[in-house]
Amino acid sequence: MRVSSVLDGKLDLAALTPGTLVAERFEVEDRIAGGGGRVFRAQDRVTGARVALKILPGRPSEELFEEFSALGALRHPGIAAPVAFGWISQGHGKAGQAFVATEWVEGENLARRLLRQPLDLSQSLVLMRSVAEALAALHQRGLGHRGIKPSHLLLQGGQIEQVVLLDAGLPLGTLAVRTATFTEEVGGALEYTAPEQARGERRVGPEADVFALGCVLHECLTGAPPFTGRSAAVVLARILCEDAPSLRMLRPEMPESVERLLGQMLAKEPHERLRDGEAVLAALSAVTGALAQRVMVPGPAPPAPLGLEQRLVSILLTTPCMTEEGWVLPDLQGPEGMEERLAACRDELQHLLRPYGGRVDCLATGSILATLAPLGCTAADQAVQSARAALVLQQRLPGSTVALTMGRGVVAGHLALAEVVQQAVDLLLEGEIAAAGEGDRPRIWLDALTAGLLEGRYRVRRTSERPIELEGAWDDPDAPRLLLGRPAPYVGREQELSTLEMLYDACAGDEVARAVLVLAPSGTGKSRLRQELVRRLQRRGERMQVLIGRGDLMRAGTAYGLLSQALLGLWEEEAPAEGPRDLGEAGLRAWFAERVGRHVPRAERSRVVEFLGEMCGFPSPDEPSAQLRAARQEPRLMNLRVAEAWVTFLRAECARAPVLLVLEDLHWSDAATIRLVDVALRELAERPLLVMALARSEVKELFPRLWEGRSVQELHLAGLGRKASERLVYEMLGERATPDVVARLVRQAGGNALFLEELIRAAAEGAGTAAGEALPETVLAMLQARFLRLESGARRVLRAASVFGETFWRGGVQELLGLEEHHGEELDRWLMGLMSGEVIVRQSVSRFPGETQYAFRHQLLRDAAYALLRAEDRMLGHRAAARYLERMGETDGLVLAEHHRRGGLW
Repeated sequence: MRVSSVLDGKLDLAALTPGTLVAERFEVEDRIAGGGGRVFRAQDRVTGARVALKILPGRPSEELFEEFSALGALRHPGIAAPVAFGWISQGHGKAGQAFVATEWVEGENLARRLLRQPLDLSQSLVLMRSVAEALAALHQRGLGHRGIKPSHLLLQGGQIEQVVLLDAGLPLGTLAVRTATFTEEVGGALEYTAPEQARGERRVGPEADVFALGCVLHECLTGAPPFTGRSAAVVLARILCEDAPSLRMLRPEMPESVERLLGQMLAKEPHERLRDGEAVLAALSAVTGALAQRVMVPGPAPPAPLGLEQRLVSILLTTPCMTEEGWVLPDLQGPEGMEERLAACRDELQHLLRPYGGRVDCLATGSILATLAPLGCTAADQAVQSARAALVLQQRLPGSTVALTMGRGVVAGHLALAEVVQQAVDLLLEGEIAAAGEGDRPRIWLDALTAGLLEGRYRVRRTSERPIELEGAWDDPDAPRLLLGRPAPYVGREQELSTLEMLYDACAGDEVARAVLVLAPSGTGKSRLRQELVRRLQRRGERMQVLIGRGDLMRAGTAYGLLSQALLGLWEEEAPAEGPRDLGEAGLRAWFAERVGRHVPRAERSRVVEFLGEMCGFPSPDEPSAQLRAARQEPRLMNLRVAEAWVTFLRAECARAPVLLVLEDLHWSDAATIRLVDVALRELAERPLLVMALARSEVKELFPRLWEGRSVQELHLAGLGRKASERLVYEMLGERATPDVVARLVRQAGGNALFLEELIRAAAEGAGTAAGEALPETVLAMLQARFLRLESGARRVLRAASVFGETFWRGGVQELLGLEEHHGEELDRWLMGLMSGEVIVRQSVSRFPGETQYAFRHQLLRDAAYALLRAEDRMLGHRAAARYLERMGETDGLVLAEHHRRGGLW
């Protein structure tokens, strides 16, 4: 069936007109695909029959042409029969583009039919059976379609039961995905692509056809395929990461058996799907049999009211990293095959980003997509993790630009994150346009939310002409935090500073070891308090040694993590301001040995350097001592020797000058660090040592007997007072600080210094509504991350309560959540936990007799909880709230009207 390619001269496909000959055999009659399509109606001059002539993109492999040729032996009424294939000659013996010819079938394709008239359930099942029969015939012979979509399903004579598969065996669907870029409009078979195809895999089995057919069935029943979006990257991301929309949520009247069938066809993993066309036929028979006998199968329980929540999600999206030869990582060692290279690429990147809580997918567009949605950390922590991951990704993929965005995605099995991915797509396109003509220097672009959360932690570049760019981490982590481009004044902490100054004076003057534990929520200003104390002592001319160990979420629990960082941090203190700072491993090891042993008595120097080197990851390159060899065999002995070396080092430092040991974010510390500090406080009780530990309140749960029996003073940082907050606003905003603006910002911040800074920044940028009540996304994100550390039941209570506003009632929450009376104790437990966590308060007087009335402790908390609701949950929640308030006798018509409006009833 192969056709000779004897047409001389380069063929201009755009100029194909009626009468043009292709390979001498086919005479073009008309173009039948609109736009840039390359499908023509032609006449076979050998048989006189009409054929569909298709010019294929790219250069298909011989293997695929062999598969197309094998279709010639398969005669099935539901498959358009192949006629011929070959290459169009470009002259001088060169083969040009490939073409195929299949039999011409008259009819209307399903895509046009669905635009003109939808199908009902019965018609959809009949259609599925016909297509499944054709696919079964293909799959039984080891063949596949790989491009199932409505436009490839032709209804002969417009009859649903007489459907014909077009383009069977051609690589059109796969190639359309591989050549799509993340900036292109979605088209072709992209919305019907199986997850394994979305990852760029070429060797796909019959399960890919089953997935595509499931997408077609979903479209027939709901009017749209399950995975759509404004760009190719978004569609592929949804296919890989999101669950398909629930059929019965969209069409409640649909039988549960049909929803179950769709679930079997749209499973993410091939092995969890119906395996082939024959399996689909069997499943369809079970569904139609149950429907014919009117067998009622209980459906799944409806989702709990307000049960779906939004979560902070970070997205990393790169520019394409794939060549014609496949996915390429620099210096990637491994097999040369496309599938093997793809797997190696994905596995290596997944390994690199695993410490940051990231999931990595290689999209068929050639881009890398990483998603991070960690629980139990603050929004700022998540932004820092994401920034680190972006830097790691860019370093491994030199030449690739990365977009980093953060937003809210719905949590329901998989993550629904289409909007956040689209933000990344738009950011890459915006950056590409803005940086045009500046060379190919790779960049990391940030959205405004991520950039705001990184302020003071990473260097970000803001200009009016281009997106925000991440330039890297601050060289000096103690550099003053900038607000509106200048250092923010330090206000409202004079009493705490005086207390810390007196503690230091007592340690230094009386030569006694003490510890102070500074406890405060995130954003209250613990680190700034420590910075101001050190600056104040330095201005006094104090001769002291400051050791600073900073806790890190990524290294939480690492043995001796904070103390090893405190020792290695001495290099930053002593490194030259100019000249090379990277000494290399040998140079850094030599510096470490010199600095650690600088004040230690000569007789003990080698032992201290050796064991503190073990603690800090600097094992001696020389032959280890007998003590070290023995300790390496026995963990308990190693801990003892390290403790002895640590105490000896501190004793020597204290003999020279008072030592201030700062442990920031102690809640991310480890038991070994806690133990060594305890040993130091005990053994150096008569030395000038002050341990200043900064932590969130959960540190006492993580380390319940923290330095018990030592001289430890707790200092609880309260929120900024009104006058201090007002002073900060006036000083930063200047003439823009009208009394109304100042009062609003102070009220919204509620004493949280970090919130107040973000509100000042938003006010300076002119953000907010006319009433000035809009909250910056950074503040909402910080509060929402705090909520995500609560148990799921408490989070549902918060979302339901937020529908009512700042004030709510126990019975109203119970009604919105659909809880039965026997769940009352559980509801009370959740409410009690929220009160203990200082999120809500119980009020002594209730507007409704017999109902317990609660209120959010702050408007910020209510707004953050409300923003976690999906749009549809908000609407349903306001409807339920209106019913509850009417039943309770609410007399304020404006309140009821507002709930009716937000519930879509007006």
